[in-house]
Amino acid sequence: MSRTSRADLVAAIDDCFEHAESAHAGRKQATALLSKVMSQNEALGSFSEALEWIASRCPLEACDMSYLAKYMMLMTQPAMASVAERYVVTWMAAVEAEPSLHCKANAGRRAANVILRGTTPFTPRPARRRPPRTRTCGYGRAAMMILPG
Repeated sequence: MSRTSRADLVAAIDDCFEHAESAHAGRKQATALLSKVMSQNEALGSFSEALEWIASRCPLEACDMSYLAKYMMLMTQPAMASVAERYVVTWMAAVEAEPSLHCKANAGRRAANVILRGTTPFTPRPARRRPPRTRTCGYGRAAMMILPG
């Protein structure tokens, strides 16, 4: 995509948000615009092109590539482009939602693979917190029992 085309695209996205009734409506319009532009400019002709496109946006390992091959090899070109885009968007959303730095890549991989299988939509998991410590009076559970008098 040329520099002028990118500038026009940014202006069009800005217009989507400026003239929309709400932020949600603006996001919806911008997403539709980006999907249309991506399908025109970056049409994925084969599985290897789709894999390269995903790998340029997400760090893929060998097991990821074989997993993607299992699901995308026999897809039509439009379906493959749609799945590739959804895979990357889900990966990025899961990485952003993960609070722990060392867990980000696995969170992205896990969410994107779940979306690829089509089982459940991505929902970010809550931040991990330790439960509060409870103290006993030294007798453990026996102290909780009420003995008949």
